[in-house]
Amino acid sequence: MKSLSSTVLIAAIVLIDTIGMHAQPETQAEKFMNALKAYDHESALVLVDKVDSVNYCNNENRSLLIWASNLGYADICKVLIDKGAQLNIRNARGGTALMAATIYGHSEVIELLLARGAEVDLQAPDGITSLMLASTVGDTGTVRLLLENGARVDVQDTIGVTALMLASKNGQADVIKLLLNRNADIDLCSNTGGTALMYAAIHGHPEVVKLLLDKEAQLDLQDKLGNTALLLASQEGYIEIVTQLLDKGAEVDVQTNIGGTALMFASNNGHTAVARILLEKGANPNLKSVEGKNAYDYAKNSEIKALLSYYMGK
Repeated sequence: MKSLSSTVLIAAIVLIDTIGMHAQPETQAEKFMNALKAYDHESALVLVDKVDSVNYCNNENRSLLIWASNLGYADICKVLIDKGAQLNIRNARGGTALMAATIYGHSEVIELLLARGAEVDLQAPDGITSLMLASTVGDTGTVRLLLENGARVDVQDTIGVTALMLASKNGQADVIKLLLNRNADIDLCSNTGGTALMYAAIHGHPEVVKLLLDKEAQLDLQDKLGNTALLLASQEGYIEIVTQLLDKGAEVDVQTNIGGTALMFASNNGHTAVARILLEKGANPNLKSVEGKNAYDYAKNSEIKALLSYYMGK
């Protein structure tokens, strides 16, 4: 059996060895990474020339190039690329240097990466591309740059969403014009059957709705639940969009898979003005859902009930 003094000695040796392991000096790549993390451009610019492991990644697999691209340090990115940094290396979430630069609109870095051969349509695990990121935030300059460098407009993510749908959802009219000028498929559907027009309608963007209608987006396409753009706009109470769709000839009495109509949706959510215009445009108040209920049964306020009673009595 070991003596107490021997046990203490062994423990002390192990402790010293452990301390020694954790006290290893930083590598040049680590020093450079830490300068980037500190947003210390001046120090990073000095240290980058000394980096011997140009594709070094931290524990999130974020490379030096991804860090520098995220910060918009074009001069540092150029040095890293000249030293052999991999352009399309991914971080732990599947993001690339091009995506990192795109998120913050660092055009000089984006131009550099594309000129050096970064893949413009590379997708993250969820299918997102750089074009989708730029379209979401409405960065027309970056969208234009990516398109000029061959970005495909109709790439879909894992749920079938495209750059046009994301721009429509977020009300980015100028981006939509750029995408449509590149022949984006205006009626392409997501995995759930959603279209750019539906996204614009449900999120309340009348300028985008007008733009899409002017480009002849199909009015009465239905998603997998049977919703149309008119049904979705009526549900949310967006009277301007409802009016736009009806004026363009949207079918007023389309029913969902469970028999819901635009009038039922508006009535159920208390949107009196929307219910009124739907009735004026010929909505049938007597249609019933699969529950056997009509718009009156779903109505939430007395004003809508009175309005429906009047039209049901005609």
